[in-house]
Amino acid sequence: VNMRLEEEASGGQPPPLSLAVGLVNLTGACHRLGRIDDAIKYNAMAIDRLRPLDVPPARLFLAAAIEARGNILSQLNRHPEALQALAESGALAAQLANMGVQGAPQLLTEIFVASSRAAFKAGNPLEAMRMSQNAADVAWDRYEKNPQGDREAIAHFVAAQMNLVGFAEVAGKYSQAEDALFKALRIAGPDPRIVARGKQFYEALQKLDDDKLEAGTVSYTHLTLPTSDLV
Repeated sequence: VNMRLEEEASGGQPPPLSLAVGLVNLTGACHRLGRIDDAIKYNAMAIDRLRPLDVPPARLFLAAAIEARGNILSQLNRHPEALQALAESGALAAQLANMGVQGAPQLLTEIFVASSRAAFKAGNPLEAMRMSQNAADVAWDRYEKNPQGDREAIAHFVAAQMNLVGFAEVAGKYSQAEDALFKALRIAGPDPRIVARGKQFYEALQKLDDDKLEAGTVSYTHLTLPTSDLV
């Protein structure tokens, strides 16, 4: 990356996409290492170089770079900026997915997952639920279109449903949390982690009073049934 930047600074013409991709990768490495200031710097450099490139591969990397910016800003608790960045990246990835660009649906799923977590961290579990449902819908659509070749779609679908369980539980939408739990179970089978989370969910519900359960459209009589259905 430094060699490409030096070539650019001296008036040369390094391949713009390869330089931008290098900066995207460098952003991720710095973020993982906790070098947040460097991650922000390289991310801005990547975005600046990707925006003028109007070809699908560059637009896909641009969507990924903007998503990375949203994730970094969410980590810094700069919630409005984070959500704005993730919304922009999601819109771009959706446009590319509609164009049939390879890799765009997978990226869109990941952006919806990131958006759900950022919304929840920002104190908006209802928006987090909506984004999780979007992630699940895109993942399931990917699986239906390519059931043999996109096995990762199933993992994304189950993860999105399990995120939805947590977000809906916090929002007091217990019926929706339960629906998401059993959708994950139907696809993944009796995965020990899902079963454990399900038992935790029902044990928590049994401690709630009638008013809260009714607000979440779950009744005490219903709670006597599901825990045995988890295994």
